[in-house]
Amino acid sequence: MKKICTVVSFSLIITCSGMAQEVFHRDSLVADFACLVKLLEDTHPDPYSRFGGKVFFHEQAAQVKDELASNEYTVPDFAEKVSGFLANLQDGHTYISVPQSSVSDLKRYLPLQMRVIPDGLILSGLPNEYKELLGSRVDSINGCAVDLLLKRMAAVEASENEFGSYAHLASRFSSPDINTRLFPDAQENVRLAIETADHEKRAILLSYIDREEWQKQAWAKLPQWANIPSADYLSYNFLDNKKEVMFFRLTSVMARENFDYSINRKWAGAYDQLKSFYGWALKKEIPADTLEAIAGVPSLTEEFHKMLSEMKKHKSKALIIDLRQNGGGWTPITLPVLYQLYGDAYLKTDMEATTYRLVSDLFLKKQNMSLARLNKVYGGNYELGDYITMKDLIGDTCDMRSLRQQFIAESMCSNRDLLVKQDGKPVYNPEKVYVLTDERTFSAAFHFAFYLWKMGAVVVGVPSMQAPNTYMEQTPFQLPATQLKGSISNSLQLFLPVNDRRANIFWPDIMLTYPDYRHYEFDKHAEVLYLLDQVLNTSVTLK
Repeated sequence: MKKICTVVSFSLIITCSGMAQEVFHRDSLVADFACLVKLLEDTHPDPYSRFGGKVFFHEQAAQVKDELASNEYTVPDFAEKVSGFLANLQDGHTYISVPQSSVSDLKRYLPLQMRVIPDGLILSGLPNEYKELLGSRVDSINGCAVDLLLKRMAAVEASENEFGSYAHLASRFSSPDINTRLFPDAQENVRLAIETADHEKRAILLSYIDREEWQKQAWAKLPQWANIPSADYLSYNFLDNKKEVMFFRLTSVMARENFDYSINRKWAGAYDQLKSFYGWALKKEIPADTLEAIAGVPSLTEEFHKMLSEMKKHKSKALIIDLRQNGGGWTPITLPVLYQLYGDAYLKTDMEATTYRLVSDLFLKKQNMSLARLNKVYGGNYELGDYITMKDLIGDTCDMRSLRQQFIAESMCSNRDLLVKQDGKPVYNPEKVYVLTDERTFSAAFHFAFYLWKMGAVVVGVPSMQAPNTYMEQTPFQLPATQLKGSISNSLQLFLPVNDRRANIFWPDIMLTYPDYRHYEFDKHAEVLYLLDQVLNTSVTLK
């Protein structure tokens, strides 16, 4: 039958600031790095292959140890050195947090914002004086062509494909710390060579400015269609007057379901994750009572049911699911949604996905689970160092009732009664389902997009920074001396045949061209406008 498993694949940004900038004791740094190497070998499903094999993994590790023993490093310097070592894995779920290199760096930024489109970078935010250059394509930065710059980025920050490097470059280049890592001889000024929408070659010289000045900067930014709300992390609304097209926005695959699951099972860091979620997603203080705090988080199952019920009421034709800028969360909470949308057809569909999960001390610690408990849950006789193979299996479709009952019983769902009442039928299944992705669609958000695609949805937008065939799942660690935190993947997923053109870069079915973006004035929601105009032929009232 379809395997029901708890795959937690979330991406959290762990930041460190205000750390002392004094040189750290060499022996302590060497010991911390040795600790990390041991954790990698014990926890990561395959730390060797992308180094060229076990011999070359240890050869590069030895080189890093020698450099740490022979030179002076601050904690941020050490983190950058380790980050470069980890970048060899090309694994977005294995990283170490890199503190800001100095307190002053926290206060200085470049007045520049860039956006990734399928064929490169465009300027999305500039000082007002450069307003006419918005939408221009970036050819080079500091004389370094973008293609070469992507390779430099991949050497300092783990990227699973070129869109991972694009994502890091676009989102972090305004901060001096990443600039100095890409350009060791970086100056106060940054030179951009661009090509305008009218094919004119231009150059811009920008300087770093203090945070206060950056915040007061008179910005020129690309337009943003007002019909789509931008504040809520989970929301939905009709895009047209006839209510034929529903728009569902999700910026994090986290909801009441996963917090209830992890906190009740006393997972390491579960409450801290909930508290953080209240701050950046819900934008309010967390209630003192934990049960009240969990109840205060929206339920993905319930909200999606309400939305589909509205669509059913109006016989809506299309659903657009927006997963852009969604860095992930908990894959299991998306599975009830797929059942709500497709009913038994989802349970009958083989996603043709296989996951190999390595049993390790760090993995058991994360799940607050003993080895004996793990064997009971997974029904095996596993030891540390063994791999648990999980395939998306199809049950006996002649006994759909039993399959359905087991799925609902094991689902990470806040309201199983809603699923029971479906009795195998979709809550509502529109004629067309579209999924919006961009370079930041990652981890559980990518899983959701992929599963929807396997069910027949059309993927639209920019390729994801995550490769379908890649390492997966966060397993937190902390080094003893420096106290730096990070994550190590504990599994390997194979979603597509290795020779599939999408195995490394998941190319959307519909990708806009530069002229398409220009036609829609480089609007933040150009992909939505394109769908409404070119695909769905739906008239909308622009606000």
